Amino acid sequence: MISLMNPHFSQTHPGVGRLERVVQAAQATVAFIDSAKGLASLLLAAIVATMMVVANEIIETWTDGHLLMAWIALWVVAFSMLAIFSQPIKALVEDVSRQWAHWREMRQSSAQDARMWEVAQHDPRLMSEIRCAMQRSEQ
Repeated sequence: MISLMNPHFSQTHPGVGRLERVVQAAQATVAFIDSAKGLASLLLAAIVATMMVVANEIIETWTDGHLLMAWIALWVVAFSMLAIFSQPIKALVEDVSRQWAHWREMRQSSAQDARMWEVAQHDPRLMSEIRCAMQRSEQ
């Protein structure tokens, strides 16, 4: 009597699969925060949270019997801060991200120039080409 068995085992460990999904989610979150929209959202949330704390401290002094009124005032402050600060923060974050990209591009360019100069120090042909280019640009 022949008995064949065909078990279906997973090719990957479940823990490794979960860890890969966590890493992918973290990378997606970092990519979102690195974008201008993500930074604007993060900054806006920080400002609104700060305003909520300030409003809560102010409202806490007179909330003895006016708890509903305090909550309404707190949410009015929250939504008004969202409305007031959303555009300026977005513009600020876009400007900062544009400046960051320009700075990063300039750093890469200067690093490439430094590597080229290092190679040119040991290669006379490349050094002569650089000298010719410098003479042409002076004329």
